[in-house]
Amino acid sequence: MISGTIRKENQFRIHIRGILLIVFLLYSLYASGQWNTQLGLKAGLIRSTLKIDEQQLSSNAFLESTPLLRDGEFGYLIGVYFLFEKELTVGNMQLRPEIIFERSSSIIKYRDQVGTPNETLTNIKEEFKNLNLPLSLGYRLAIFGVYAGPVFSFLLASDSDFEKRDGFSRSFEGFNTGYRLGASLNIDNMSFDFFFQQIGHVDEPLTIDGLTFDLRSRQLQVGFSLAVMLDL
Repeated sequence: MISGTIRKENQFRIHIRGILLIVFLLYSLYASGQWNTQLGLKAGLIRSTLKIDEQQLSSNAFLESTPLLRDGEFGYLIGVYFLFEKELTVGNMQLRPEIIFERSSSIIKYRDQVGTPNETLTNIKEEFKNLNLPLSLGYRLAIFGVYAGPVFSFLLASDSDFEKRDGFSRSFEGFNTGYRLGASLNIDNMSFDFFFQQIGHVDEPLTIDGLTFDLRSRQLQVGFSLAVMLDL
């Protein structure tokens, strides 16, 4: 347990150093004056689910993910959006760092006493508040753009219906990384974004009556956002 904690702390320090290096590089780009720099305010909607790798808890108890597009839960995001853009021979290269507050939730289906007359199905709701730092590299041609890059995610608060059940204990990682893929439509000073995002292995082990299960779930999201750009 101690070695696992030390490993997590070391990974966290490495990621923080990486983030600080990225901040320094972004400032260097801004100071160089060779990139057109803009600041934007951003807000949007997201739809989320948790994808569970390991589902069987016992011989007659299972956890099931809910499909993202059909049964995902809605949430929202707000934040600040920076755009560094450099003109190429054809189109423009973009660097898109963001600071995003996000509130999301997901539903996990818990099946108990499977195969018996007492079989039950319960929807377990889990809610999250995160500070996300996406850093995307993009390309824009006229009003259309595409982008991709890593996401650094800090958990600010969480709540799980599992905690309301006797014998259950549920917690989540405080820091995680993932990735984002997206497309944008840029009209005047507005940017309309559509994206897919995955944050990996968000949870600590789930404990039920003293037994521990490593769920290794991933948070999957699709989203839409609108950013209004301001010249710096």
